[in-house]
Amino acid sequence: MNNANCIEKIFHNGIILTMEDNQKKVEAVATSGNKIIACGDYDSIKALANDKTQFIDLQGKTMLPGFVDSHSHILDTAQRAMWVDVNSVPLGPVLKVDDIIALLRKKAEQTPEGGWVVGW
Repeated sequence: MNNANCIEKIFHNGIILTMEDNQKKVEAVATSGNKIIACGDYDSIKALANDKTQFIDLQGKTMLPGFVDSHSHILDTAQRAMWVDVNSVPLGPVLKVDDIIALLRKKAEQTPEGGWVVGW
């Protein structure tokens, strides 16, 4: 397969962590659509480019190509962001029951009538 014809983007100039044991860090990543075609040193990856390839300068930022978060409870985390954290120290701000009551009361004051106040 001639990858040079299908390289749409090349990401470079950043910290690119593959998480692979044999090549944890690379200089560039080439992609086509939503697939990683190749990763490695910049010169090798650049050689795969064509006149339509878009070069993405990461400007020193970190990239985790192919990162798949298989167990983060992201929807639950987003929902909890609107709830009141009533965890005890060291996970949360609560030292005593009065702290829980104060936190819930403060949230209730900021919540429209009929709205829910949820603590976790």
